[in-house]
Amino acid sequence: MEAPDGGEPISALPNFTQVNFFQAFGWTTGDKAVGDPQNGDSLNIFNPVTCQTLTSASLGSLSVTINFIG
Repeated sequence: MEAPDGGEPISALPNFTQVNFFQAFGWTTGDKAVGDPQNGDSLNIFNPVTCQTLTSASLGSLSVTINFIG
């Protein structure tokens, strides 16, 4: 998800329904090899002014689920 003008705090991240990625793969650091998301890390989007977390990501075996919680 993204918002215009660079997102928070200039413009709000739009509310969205759960997004599911199945058969998902990620890039590992350094060698650029494909990796399983459950072995990686995630980054939640937050509003830097209010310090409110806006998204939540869950990593599984070859799957990623992102929720809007803001």
